[in-house]
Amino acid sequence: MDLLSSRILVRPGDLDRSLRFYRDVLGLAVYREFGHADHPEPWGLVEMWIEDPDGIRIVLVQVPADHSLRRDPRSA
Repeated sequence: MDLLSSRILVRPGDLDRSLRFYRDVLGLAVYREFGHADHPEPWGLVEMWIEDPDGIRIVLVQVPADHSLRRDPRSA
């Protein structure tokens, strides 16, 4: 099986601490940053955060029809 892409969305309580862990300790690439928690969500997606019975937070994202994420960059 080939893994082409994998992403997670993280909404940390301490952004700097999380960056140090995910980026510096684990060596994961930061694909996109959306700003600190005190900013509006300007990227044009509609998000809903839920928690499963074990307390795992899950984000459901609606991508509007005209949003750039709807375009497949592989077809360009």
